[in-house]
Amino acid sequence: MKDLPGYHKLPLDEKVTLEKINGVTLNRYIIPYYPQNFALKYNMLEYQQDLLRIGSYTLKQIDRPYNLNEPWETSVRNVYQELRQKMFQKNRILTMVYGYYLGELIQLSITPREKWKEFVQDNHIPNEIYFYRGSERLYKLFENNVSQIYCTLNLTYRILARMKTTEYQTLLQYNQDLIDLTANIDMS
Repeated sequence: MKDLPGYHKLPLDEKVTLEKINGVTLNRYIIPYYPQNFALKYNMLEYQQDLLRIGSYTLKQIDRPYNLNEPWETSVRNVYQELRQKMFQKNRILTMVYGYYLGELIQLSITPREKWKEFVQDNHIPNEIYFYRGSERLYKLFENNVSQIYCTLNLTYRILARMKTTEYQTLLQYNQDLIDLTANIDMS
């Protein structure tokens, strides 16, 4: 973070009176200095806890919202419409569930990215990269346990879609480590 004229950097743990800093009376807001990766590390711990969380959930789990006997385009269109509706309703869990199933459908095709691009052109989908990335990431993250989505408290479709690739890879590796650990525990 660059120094801004008229503002002071403050360590996170330092308490300061708003009246004087270095003998100068303040007439501006104070911007505390946070390390660049402070929010990332804090949030990543919350996201990792979401992958660990166990317990009951209040929403009834939905079954696969498409039929494998339907044409791929019809199934994707229906799931995409449900996803958009849940986003509009600001239903975090069901947005993630429908995002997961959209990702599952996309991955069913032989060439997922090309098939998605074709669907986008035919249906005039705005912000297609956002939907593709979010759905793909949700599917890969919860591929082994879709019911874990219902136990999350912090992760959202938007967070996963906008997460930097390195951050997402860290979360994916953490999830794989959990899967490996539970498999080893089950074997012993």
